Amino acid sequence: MARITAALLAGLLLSPLIHASPTSGKPLLASRQDENSEGLHSLMVAAGKLFFGTATDVRYLLDKAHQAIVNNPSEFGMIVPENSQKWGELEKEKGRVDFTNADAIAAAAAKNGQKFRCHVLTWAAQLPSFVTSSTWTKEALTAQLKAHITTVVTHYRSQCYSWDVVSEALSSSPDSNTLSNSSIFQKVIGPSYIPLSFYWASLADPDAKLYYNDFNLEISPLKAQGVVDIVHLVRNFISPTGEKGKARIDGTGLQSHLFVGQVPSLTSLISSLETFTNLTSLEVSFSELDISHDSVPANDTQMEQQAQDYMTVVSACLAVEKCVGITVWGFSDKYSWIQDAFPGKGEGCLYDEKMKKKAAWYGVREVLKRAGVVMAERNSTGSPEERIRNAARNGRLMEEVNGTALMLAAEKENETKNGGSNSFRGGLGWRAWPVVTGWGIWVVLSL
Repeated sequence: MARITAALLAGLLLSPLIHASPTSGKPLLASRQDENSEGLHSLMVAAGKLFFGTATDVRYLLDKAHQAIVNNPSEFGMIVPENSQKWGELEKEKGRVDFTNADAIAAAAAKNGQKFRCHVLTWAAQLPSFVTSSTWTKEALTAQLKAHITTVVTHYRSQCYSWDVVSEALSSSPDSNTLSNSSIFQKVIGPSYIPLSFYWASLADPDAKLYYNDFNLEISPLKAQGVVDIVHLVRNFISPTGEKGKARIDGTGLQSHLFVGQVPSLTSLISSLETFTNLTSLEVSFSELDISHDSVPANDTQMEQQAQDYMTVVSACLAVEKCVGITVWGFSDKYSWIQDAFPGKGEGCLYDEKMKKKAAWYGVREVLKRAGVVMAERNSTGSPEERIRNAARNGRLMEEVNGTALMLAAEKENETKNGGSNSFRGGLGWRAWPVVTGWGIWVVLSL
């Protein structure tokens, strides 16, 4: 059969190509030249933020494919140990602290030039049995908690970009702004355990950023108010020497363990972030992001929605000046905590179980690339940072990507199957090659 070719001019270099998707019928953004050279962290920084990071842990690093991705500082500029720094992992027997696994993550981050976020000091879960099974007086548990925080923070002094000092101190109910009564620290010590934790951490490492971390903050105004109350509690703390202001808190982490199709709107997420920044003047971040499916395996429509949901979260962070970055709670479905915690649910990460980029990854990448284009625009009013915030706030960064993420993932899959060709084979047998020229992007179609 004779080869038939046609070329279509696509307008401006980074404008979307009007090119129907076999799955969604929506336009396709057909530039993917920077996929390997510009990772999510590099693009996030180019958009004016500080980091795009991931959780990992020692046992995952035995997987070479996983290791190759997590060790790429362009993809992930911040690393956080998922479990290795939790009290129950560090001190399984009273008085015997083992930093081996956590030190390995810290060393990897330092070697790769990545920020190291430390996690977590005071949390009522994953505690050693000697803490949970003992009968404590207020004075004894206070002394034990102080010893733990001082020992661990001192060990990692100058290594941690930030510490999750206290996590999940509030009730798990989204209809409450009260402190959790199930916490052993709340039961025995009372609310003062929170400012004391920040006080001891700030003494042990005056340079690390100190965060409060919790879930459901993006969907519960009541719980968000509870965090504001915690910030005031810390700031009003009177130290044992009678000084006020010695307990430091620098930021709030929104864990954001979300589900596909149930993510708050862009407007709502922006409002949630600004609640913290306006009422507390603290920085915020999405600290444990994953967006899981209610049932797996997910179909194409669900994967496209997942991409849309990830783009919404990223756009919200870009829209708020004091949102400093995003950390995903694991980047691959292979090692996600979701399937163990919620059987039948999952596939909430940016990479699949085979370490391949999913539609969600392409959606995030394209939003961040659009942010970079907006930042570079000339003859526009406002600073580059203001232009990005405005474009993110009004949904512009997502509008030009909607419906394309699944196609980009499929294009990559076909490229791999076709031996590295940059072409995408359509359902009717045609192929398309994106070709960048001095006049724009041309797509060469052939049968």
